[in-house]
Amino acid sequence: MYLTALKLSNFRNISELQISPNPALNLIVGPNGAGKTSLLEAIFYGCTARSVRGATDDVLLRQGADVCRIEMTGMIGDNKTEVRLPGERAQTTDQGRWNQVDTSC
Repeated sequence: MYLTALKLSNFRNISELQISPNPALNLIVGPNGAGKTSLLEAIFYGCTARSVRGATDDVLLRQGADVCRIEMTGMIGDNKTEVRLPGERAQTTDQGRWNQVDTSC
């Protein structure tokens, strides 16, 4: 699969981001704390519904936010695939999991 579009809202230190990656090569550059690792973690989370860092879902929400969203569009061969993961901070939780994670395509 290769990504054709990625949209993030309130994921870690990224408030809003929308990109259309090049299918051949993409460079992610920026100063420390700019969100490079958060961008890669969001892609991993969109593919696996878990953090590469082993973090609980609630720490993936940007500080002060109650809702996070990851939207990915990609191609697998000639087939378009879409993934949408809304995350909402749980009112009561003992494991730091989001109230809902919809992985339907």
